[in-house]
Amino acid sequence: MLFKPALLTKVVRGAPLQIDLSATFLYNQKFSFGAAYRWDAAISALVGFQVTDQLMLGMAYDKETTDLGSTRFNDGSFEIFIRYELLKNFGNLVSPRFF
Repeated sequence: MLFKPALLTKVVRGAPLQIDLSATFLYNQKFSFGAAYRWDAAISALVGFQVTDQLMLGMAYDKETTDLGSTRFNDGSFEIFIRYELLKNFGNLVSPRFF
């Protein structure tokens, strides 16, 4: 199993500091799953399946943790994603994939 942690910070004058923490795991070179947290804003989860060397399918869910997320009209969002890599030949790349 491979583990990929990530940290993203965003600083914009006049806007609050934004910090994203995420952890993604790759199991058996086929299954991806992970979670993310946006400081005082949202939580997310994702699952994915590597169908072929070029094609990956997955689903993600995102939920606001702010007051906006507790309203009747915002129950979070589901996303479906498809990743297709156009190039098959990666030359001398050691790790051409996400990990």
